[in-house]
Amino acid sequence: MKRIFCLLIALFSALSLYSCSYISPKATVERGDALMQKKDYEGALVYYKEAVKDGDGNTKAKALCDIINAYISAQTLYNNGDYEGALEKIDSLKYDYGSYAIKSDMEDLVTKISSKLSVQRKTDKKLKQLEDFINAGDYEAAKETAAIIEELDLTVSQAKELDILTDELSIKSKAAEKKENTSVQSSQSDKAQQRPQSNEVQQNSQPDKVQPSSPNKNGSSAATSTSVLYHVRKSAGDSSSQIGAFASYDNAVKAAKENPGYYVYDENWNVVYPK
Repeated sequence: MKRIFCLLIALFSALSLYSCSYISPKATVERGDALMQKKDYEGALVYYKEAVKDGDGNTKAKALCDIINAYISAQTLYNNGDYEGALEKIDSLKYDYGSYAIKSDMEDLVTKISSKLSVQRKTDKKLKQLEDFINAGDYEAAKETAAIIEELDLTVSQAKELDILTDELSIKSKAAEKKENTSVQSSQSDKAQQRPQSNEVQQNSQPDKVQPSSPNKNGSSAATSTSVLYHVRKSAGDSSSQIGAFASYDNAVKAAKENPGYYVYDENWNVVYPK
């Protein structure tokens, strides 16, 4: 009898403790609502999950669980620079958050995400423009564009892409510069090789006037005690085109014939061939 009495007392105590600790689903949701008003969304989420766990089909608790989870996830993605993912997380919500205390914070987050996405898309266009300039070989424009992009607020992926493109730009621009320098040197060398070489006296400027040696009847110049130079060039004033100054009239005429468009001038800069 005494044993039964003890068991009854223990059972009564257990029921009393349960009745004191038990919180109804409605009360649990209300506690969650109170924390929502204080913007303690993670704390509120604990109570809403508890209300859903009771299995009473509390629609509000289910909706708020999804809304708060979406908000927390979107906030994390935003902080990590994944703006597309953050916006997608909010857009995928099945429930309308407009009638709950989280509305203002959710709308602020959406506004910040949209602003970042706008900048990100403009930056993506700039990166594409930089790539196009590099591919087209317009390295000066590419360098200017790269400098502009460096001043923008870049995501992690955009920063990596910029590093890749600037490395490519550096390599290609240096190669182009080296090629251009080689081309200039080659051109100068070709011009030097094309200029006829003569054992005669070479002179690129107007000589001092001396007594002329007139051609004889056969077109050859008669030897005199005074040295006469015959200049072969395109015009009297174009010293850069001169290919030689010859003591022999015949050699000067020969050089002019071998180079169409050239004339032979005497020491007074009169054309003596062709006449």
